Amino acid sequence: MPPDGTTGVPLTASFLVIFNQPMDARSVTGNVLFVTESTGRTIRMQVVYDPQSLVATMTPIDPLSPGAVYYLSVWKTVKNACAVQQGVTVTSTFTTAP
Repeated sequence: MPPDGTTGVPLTASFLVIFNQPMDARSVTGNVLFVTESTGRTIRMQVVYDPQSLVATMTPIDPLSPGAVYYLSVWKTVKNACAVQQGVTVTSTFTTAP
């Protein structure tokens, strides 16, 4: 995830979510890892989870808008490899380049 408050994020950026433990790959999807524009528009994402590195890569399918504020969220229902839900939603705010 970009650090909260990051500015100048390229419109073509992909985002990395780094987990601290193995995750249930079936739960690491665009339904629980998503980006929402401050206007409420949800950006469709391709999400690929690599169990070796514990990293999920999020690549926008929909274009990002210049100079817009976005919220990247990891929803509380994502599960670890033992099928235990995270239980807390984690969000980071970023702004794209003008």
